[in-house]
Amino acid sequence: MNREITHVQARQLRVGDVLVNPAGSEFTITKVARIGRGYRVHYLRSGGEAGAFTAAPEAITRVGVPRPHDRLAATA
Repeated sequence: MNREITHVQARQLRVGDVLVNPAGSEFTITKVARIGRGYRVHYLRSGGEAGAFTAAPEAITRVGVPRPHDRLAATA
């Protein structure tokens, strides 16, 4: 799917955000946990397979927009 993306730091990732890799594949974040100084990010692949990665707080990630929590904040 072609989706508009934005770049955010790992510390800004939230459950429901959709990570987008350079090939256009999408991965929905299911959990974000603080691990020491970094973050452990859990996600689901389109086929339903779970995955995870660890990132430093300032690491840059590609996230699809609009972000679900941005829409909620706009309506409040």
